[in-house]
Amino acid sequence: MPYADQMFNVLNEAFKNLYGFVPLTEKQIKHYVNLYFSMVNPKYVSFVVDKNNEVVGFGLGFLSLSKALIKAKGKLFPFGFIHILKDMKKNDTADLLLQAVKDEYKSKGVPAIFTPMMQAFIDNGVKPLYQVMY
Repeated sequence: MPYADQMFNVLNEAFKNLYGFVPLTEKQIKHYVNLYFSMVNPKYVSFVVDKNNEVVGFGLGFLSLSKALIKAKGKLFPFGFIHILKDMKKNDTADLLLQAVKDEYKSKGVPAIFTPMMQAFIDNGVKPLYQVMY
């Protein structure tokens, strides 16, 4: 994912004023990218970039593993991993895990980052928890 490092820089900038937040170092960013991004489904990640191809906002989602972990009783072995593998492919629940937008873009429509991600969830059979009424 070409924007992974920039994603964490946006996270550091967007969360800097939150009480208790400690910015991630470059070493931590590299570690998290190497550790977790092999499991990320690119359909469930959305980036907004500016005219200089710099990330200004992002959203990261996953299919929920809650039901699979309940079925597996919290154990991977001997057979709990089967429930998890099945739910990683097909699931009707999603979790939005992380999102951030640079301060100067917060009132400029960047939260529309969720539109392609939501469409990917719908295409995968995830049911909406609510319906928007116009």
